[in-house]
Amino acid sequence: MTSRTYRIVCAGVALALLGLAVVIVARHAFDDDEFQHAHVAWLIGQGATPYVDFFEHHMPLYHLLLAPVFGAGRADGPWPLFVLRAISLLCGGAVLVLVYRLACRSGAGRWAALAAVWLLASVPMFALKVLEARPGAPAVCLLLGATALVLAVRCRGRALVAAGVLGGLAVQCSQKFVFAGLGLFVCVWLVHGFRAALLFACSAAASAVPLLGWLAARGALGEFYRHVLVMNVRWLHRFPPSGYLFEAFATAGPLVVLGVLGLVRAAAQRDRRAAGLAAVLTGGLAGLWVMPEPFRQAFLPVFPVLALGAARLIGDLIRSVGHDSPLLAPALAVFVAVSAWPGLVGLVEALAVTHAADVAAMHRLADLDPGGTHVFDGRGLVFYRRHVGRYACMHEGILMMLDAGRYAEHVIDALDRCGLPPVVRDYRVMKMPGPILAFLDEHYLPVGDGPIWTAGLKVDRARLTGAGAAIHVRAAGLYRATWAGGGVRLDGCPLVNGGQVDLTAGAHRVKADGFVGNLELRLIRRAAPPAPDR
Repeated sequence: MTSRTYRIVCAGVALALLGLAVVIVARHAFDDDEFQHAHVAWLIGQGATPYVDFFEHHMPLYHLLLAPVFGAGRADGPWPLFVLRAISLLCGGAVLVLVYRLACRSGAGRWAALAAVWLLASVPMFALKVLEARPGAPAVCLLLGATALVLAVRCRGRALVAAGVLGGLAVQCSQKFVFAGLGLFVCVWLVHGFRAALLFACSAAASAVPLLGWLAARGALGEFYRHVLVMNVRWLHRFPPSGYLFEAFATAGPLVVLGVLGLVRAAAQRDRRAAGLAAVLTGGLAGLWVMPEPFRQAFLPVFPVLALGAARLIGDLIRSVGHDSPLLAPALAVFVAVSAWPGLVGLVEALAVTHAADVAAMHRLADLDPGGTHVFDGRGLVFYRRHVGRYACMHEGILMMLDAGRYAEHVIDALDRCGLPPVVRDYRVMKMPGPILAFLDEHYLPVGDGPIWTAGLKVDRARLTGAGAAIHVRAAGLYRATWAGGGVRLDGCPLVNGGQVDLTAGAHRVKADGFVGNLELRLIRRAAPPAPDR
């Protein structure tokens, strides 16, 4: 096949992958982790210190570097998530370029390298996760950049130092990459010797000095140690990676088989660089069994190495057929299409679920509570507002590490002090301790059929007779009154059923004229906070 044919095919593949990536960034449903990482970056942008001012158990480099995204202006709405996803797109694109360059450098050939890139990009567990707003995207880019330096033909002192710095930064973005980083240390040892591996390790450790210095200056070094190191080691919620391993084989089986066979075959021929790549792959796979919660993003360091192994095997197959064979082009096209088909089907199915409901909930909450400062939920949906209490998000893993009773008291007290801010009653909230749910049932009412609940009151009909019922309004704003039966008076003034009434915070009295049932006062627009004194 001619160079012109290759350039045309290469341009077509690049355009197709770019189009797919743009669709994923713009349409793919938000992962809960994206809200959490965006919220941490937003809090740092507001001047808060992680681990001290709010709970966090991830490495902080990603959030520190992206905090300026939220400092550039008011971050109402979902747009910062798309900015973070665009940054992930750049990182994902760099990963594909690095895979291509490394595959070509290994002797696989440009056609095999291009096929490996296509197979990698068609894996849902890789394509979707690397394009989300999460630290795994820059981490895998940094790790692969370090790998490229280590496997370079002329890798000497400066290159090893740079590789160690990149590997260290990858771990500082995400602790999930520590195991692949250890595999890269073994890779350096196998390819360049033990002294080179020590230089790599020292450089990686030195790269953490600025981050540790920043934490120490903010008085957060001790809490960083307790939350990121101690807590994660003692993490109680655990599950094996078997379910996600099955998903990996179901959607990327050909890539997995080709990658493993390619590395094993090359390593058996005493190719030290192939053996080094196998060490990185082994480290990534070992991490899946050591991590307490090996979700899909934990596979990010694994798939690019498998793609490099697959490129080697595909290159050998191409050479066995012959570059000038008329059967090569159709055979390679069919082979790559069939191998990528399960992953492409998975991508199409995943893209059928969009972020429309989450975006609508953000806009609905903004209309309900304009200028609000706090919100309470489990997922961190409204990442650009302060969360009620110390915990920016809450899931089963974190809750298992806490005293449920004390956590419930903390949340209820914080909700009360914040004047009953809006609640996004998502699936994580529904798993919270019973006292929290009971408090929400007593002091909140749903807004339509969505997950948003707002401050509200239900008044029992037995209390409406005689002198009426004394009620206490915690959140000032515009309320809608609904009931069944006769008339209702609030502070002596008649209400319109289904109408709106402006209520101030404090004590009020409500009285029925005749039989009245199912009386509800539901906040539909919170009063704007007073302007600060100048």
